[in-house]
Amino acid sequence: MDRVRTRSATSPRVRPAFPVVAPFNWQKMEGRASVGRVQPSKPALLEDFVGTISFVMAQLVAFAAWIVVNARKVPQLAPFDPFPYRLLSSITSLEAVLLAAFVLMEQNRTGMVADRRDHLDLQVNLLTEQRATQIIQVLNRLSTRLGIDQHQDEVSRELGRHVAVEHLRRIAQPAT
Repeated sequence: MDRVRTRSATSPRVRPAFPVVAPFNWQKMEGRASVGRVQPSKPALLEDFVGTISFVMAQLVAFAAWIVVNARKVPQLAPFDPFPYRLLSSITSLEAVLLAAFVLMEQNRTGMVADRRDHLDLQVNLLTEQRATQIIQVLNRLSTRLGIDQHQDEVSRELGRHVAVEHLRRIAQPAT
């Protein structure tokens, strides 16, 4: 991190070249800050496990063991679901329904997080637009006061005009 050295009468001091809160704010926006961090829910942890190769391997081992036991390949164990494995088929169907529900729940959660990020992005963009417009207006006033000739085209003049947020909202709203 760049640092700027400032000296006072009593002791030398080093201060950051940018505000100290900037990294913390970025961490907060990314969800990495320790303040208010939410732990993943149990369904989210389950969804994370289901999407791994470990889950696939566990499924394959369980199905293979089921078939080996019920095909009478292990004489010490009595078959409990003889061929055509109706119980296995029922359990697999139920598992498929539950996994589909978990996938849909994850998509909904992901969509809500994306919506929040989009809203934050919009707020930051609007604030940036307002500040940039103010800076351009100040520069135009300074140029006029100092008598500096500005060769502005239409695009440059448009940048110095206030953006009506209500107008942007109407344009962004889908027609119903």
